[in-house]
Formats: sequence, structure tokens, C-alpha cells
Amino acid sequence: MSIWYESQLLELGVEDLQSLASANLVDLLLQKRIPVARLVDWVDQSILLLHLDEPGQKGLAPKLRQLGIRTATDLLAAFPAEEMESMSEPTGSTKATLHAAADLGVDATTLHSLVHYFASEPTVAQIRGWKHVDTSAV
Repeated sequence: MSIWYESQLLELGVEDLQSLASANLVDLLLQKRIPVARLVDWVDQSILLLHLDEPGQKGLAPKLRQLGIRTATDLLAAFPAEEMESMSEPTGSTKATLHAAADLGVDATTLHSLVHYFASEPTVAQIRGWKHVDTSAV
């Protein structure tokens, strides 16, 4: 993030990960000239990083990045909530990603917990909506 964007967010009272993760996206978008995709991505990243900063989660962010996961929505894409609910029989790419995660030392129970939380988190649902591209309207 550049110093200019940082100052723009500071003017709105966004001083740290917690305030970015809990910020109202619509308000931020309306009040500052920050590209939508960039701002949505920053909030998405902050939500994941905030939850990976909890006790017992230290060192998990680099492991997830090795799997191509850098945001909360990336985690949900890699581990769909519907498939994670049936942890005993994951299928297809979820099974392969779970094996890759296990090889990196990522606990399946931790993944399940994060996926369950993010799948029901309203801000993550809003971010998924922002990121969704409706190609049928084109």
C-alpha cells in the first residue's frame, strides 16, 4: 500500500488491520478515490490476516500463501464450505488442497474452523458479491 492510500485511509479513521477489516466498504468507496477492486482486496486480506493473528494461528499465513491463499475469499474458494462440512469425504480439488495443506503442516480442523467462520461472516459475503462477475448481463 502506498503512502498516499495509507493517508487516505487514515483520514477515514482506518489505522490498522482491525479497523480495515471492520470498515464499511460502501462508506470507504464513497468517501475516497480508491479503486474498488483494490479496496475490496485490502479488506479481504485484512479479514484473513486478522484471524490468522489469533493465538494458535501464528505462522499459518505463509503456509496458506504457499497454497495460493492470500484472502478470506481465496480460502473459501480453495475449501468450499459445503465440502468442508463433510470433512470425512472431501472431493476433487478440495481433497488435493487438503493434502497439500497437510504437507505444509496446516491442521484440517483449523481450516474447517476458518472456513465455517468466513462462510457465515457478512463482510466476507459482501466481498464475494463485489468480486462476483455476472457474465450473463454482458
